[in-house]
Amino acid sequence: MTTAVEKIEKKQHQSVVKSAIYFAFGTFVSRILGLVRDSLLVAVFGLTINDAYQLAFRFPNLFRRIFGEGALSSSFIPLYIEYKEKGDRESLGQLTAGVLGLLLLTLLPFSIFVSFSTDWIFDMWLGAGRFNEVPGKMEMTVFMARIMFPFLILVSMYAYVMALLNVNKKFMLSSLASAMLNVAMIGACYWCRWTGNLSPAILAWSVILGGFLQFIILIPSLRGLNIPFKMAWSSITSEPVRRTLRAFLPSVLGLGTIQFMAFINGQFASGLAEGSVTQISLADRLLELPLSLIAVSLGTALLPSLSEKISDAKMFKQEIVDHIQLLLFLCIPSAVGMWMTCDLLVPVLFKHGAYTADQAAMVAEIVKVYCFTMISASLIRVVGQAFYAHKDTRLPTAAAIFGLAVHLVLAPILMARFQVIGLVTSTAIASFLNCLFLFGALRFKHGPLPYGQLALFISKSVVACTTIYLSCVVVQYLLPAPTFWLKIISLSICISLSCVTYFTFCHILKIKETHWLVNKLKRRIKRA
Repeated sequence: MTTAVEKIEKKQHQSVVKSAIYFAFGTFVSRILGLVRDSLLVAVFGLTINDAYQLAFRFPNLFRRIFGEGALSSSFIPLYIEYKEKGDRESLGQLTAGVLGLLLLTLLPFSIFVSFSTDWIFDMWLGAGRFNEVPGKMEMTVFMARIMFPFLILVSMYAYVMALLNVNKKFMLSSLASAMLNVAMIGACYWCRWTGNLSPAILAWSVILGGFLQFIILIPSLRGLNIPFKMAWSSITSEPVRRTLRAFLPSVLGLGTIQFMAFINGQFASGLAEGSVTQISLADRLLELPLSLIAVSLGTALLPSLSEKISDAKMFKQEIVDHIQLLLFLCIPSAVGMWMTCDLLVPVLFKHGAYTADQAAMVAEIVKVYCFTMISASLIRVVGQAFYAHKDTRLPTAAAIFGLAVHLVLAPILMARFQVIGLVTSTAIASFLNCLFLFGALRFKHGPLPYGQLALFISKSVVACTTIYLSCVVVQYLLPAPTFWLKIISLSICISLSCVTYFTFCHILKIKETHWLVNKLKRRIKRA
């Protein structure tokens, strides 16, 4: 018989899943537009401009992910919930205003400094490799980076407003707003192709326009949320902001370590054959689609829920286990499916215009390595929230530093033999070790998880995933796809058949996540 506590736990779990679905829908729209954007970039601009753009944009993007999104959410949201549950509107007002003021006071002078120092920074970062061998490539990269760096201010304001909306359980619009960047850049690609003016400046300014649009579109959503806001100098130096900083700085170090790995990968890739930077970026884009839909959506919705349960150790631990299972239920088949279909998917998306079949084939090989990274990176995103909910940013930071150290040692060794594949393999190994470190830290801090339950669940999921492998093998054997449209048909059949067989076998194996999904669909059909 279901107890009252179990009913509450089930209802709260479903609330997190519902929030994750809303966030995932908005993220899905943004990621699809991102794929369209990258497909147009490689088709219209070719390798040199694409490599320059990817590295120029990676620079503000590095600081965006450190200052703007992850670190801000992981330090701001638990404190916001704490003050909100206490009914302390004075501290809540100081927190919301003080964090905004601190962001502006920090980012404005930082952006001005970087804009004036771009030549020196990029010369230190990329000057020693083969990147300089292509005439004008370094100058183009510096020019685009100088225009795009103020994007950091706009996207940090967007991340601040998004955190306020997420903590008030408003997920969909905040995730949809990020699509504005892709819309602006898609417009720039079509304009350049239509006019024949392949200007790097147009591409760079479209990033600034997209950053402004994704921030401004969220402002009306704050109305009606009754968020206290007390803008004063005293807010910046208040105790709520000091508490945020104490959590924020270690979190910045942890996220900075992860993003520093991406920064280092850019430097490593710039020393390889021309186009390597773009190849890794395109594979990243494909990895981000399932990663954002599953891990980021679950993690974003999970943090407020975990922050509300920190006083009940049993419910807290069960919430983590439930969401690890839900994550793996979706992530393992996504990884298997992407591995089996990437030789069809990559040419359909990217083999257009200036981008050749050989270049697309290399992207597909990178994607296959990233299929392993997808699972470990997803687990890091979700398991890390258990520490952030307790305002503990030290252990995730230690895990990230450990992974970076392994990568710095391993990457040059593997690159010497396997080139770009060696670089992404090193990234995958470092991500896996980071994940193991976090699970060990989780056991140390919260005690053992029900590993038998997780092992049984994973075993069932792997058995169900064999149907995806067999479905894709049979379809691709019976339906060879040498042309673009045959690839689309074969890809569509592979995906459809894999989904049907996987969920059918999960239902037969009595995986509870499938039963929840079936019941949800039945209720929707009855309502219709």
